Amino acid sequence: MYVLIGKPKTAHDLNTADYQLTKPNRSDVPIVIIDDQHVPYIEDLRYNGFNVMYINDLDQIESIKGFEIIICDIKGVGKKFKSRYEGAHLISEIRRVYPFKIIVGYTAYTFDASYNQYLSLADDIFKKDIDIDDWIAHLDNAIDLAINPIYKWKSIRNYLLNNNIKTIDLVRLEDEYVRLIQRKIKLDSFPSKRLRNDLSEEIQFIIKSFLNSLIIKLIFHL
Repeated sequence: MYVLIGKPKTAHDLNTADYQLTKPNRSDVPIVIIDDQHVPYIEDLRYNGFNVMYINDLDQIESIKGFEIIICDIKGVGKKFKSRYEGAHLISEIRRVYPFKIIVGYTAYTFDASYNQYLSLADDIFKKDIDIDDWIAHLDNAIDLAINPIYKWKSIRNYLLNNNIKTIDLVRLEDEYVRLIQRKIKLDSFPSKRLRNDLSEEIQFIIKSFLNSLIIKLIFHL
């Protein structure tokens, strides 16, 4: 039996000035936009320092593995997946395969309530007809989310809960994660061997996926 001594740490213990991250350069964060039409302002976004690439659709979800932020049109993409929800369905598939990436939906249309189950999986939604200043603001916000240790932990916590992790194991994981960050120790050894032995292979795979995210590379420049 594993017993936690004292009060376990939670992600909110990182919400102090001591643990605020220095915002990375825009060029450090790879972004892909998925749109079947011309992407407005893409050259302007590059001129403003964003590391952004454009593709007109996806044949395989795995082809966007190298991007930390995915901007996905809601209409006209995801055709290979044969869903009437098109890009909204594509968002759900990206979220299923890459639960810790930042996903942003954008569109020129208004959709009925049946789309909500898919659109709710996005980290942000915005309209296509915004100007360049609003584009920059949305991409900067996506970068902030990508490197926010509290936001990222909440995403893994929700995902683990949906995959039936034991509550005590989740508490132990969060406690260990926060303590390592507070001590500015790399997360190479997270979770510890003692804790890892109590986790299923599926849960260990999820955590490994999380550790491959940009947050691990940029957090405190460790």
